[in-house]
Amino acid sequence: MLNKAFEDQFWKLKVNFERQSNQVFQLLSNFKNNHQSAPYLAQLLLRIDYNNYFTELGEIVQHRANQ
Repeated sequence: MLNKAFEDQFWKLKVNFERQSNQVFQLLSNFKNNHQSAPYLAQLLLRIDYNNYFTELGEIVQHRANQ
């Protein structure tokens, strides 16, 4: 019973983290796209998304939202 409650709480936290971190990444990406004078932001986003984690996460979050 306790393990189930822990697992449920873990998944809620995981999904919430993914959603919120994706929103921050999308916000920064949109700012970078609209303001070409942000080379440091482009470099930061490249480093954050080095292995395409946030790019793929965005697709997953969008898929969940459409269900």
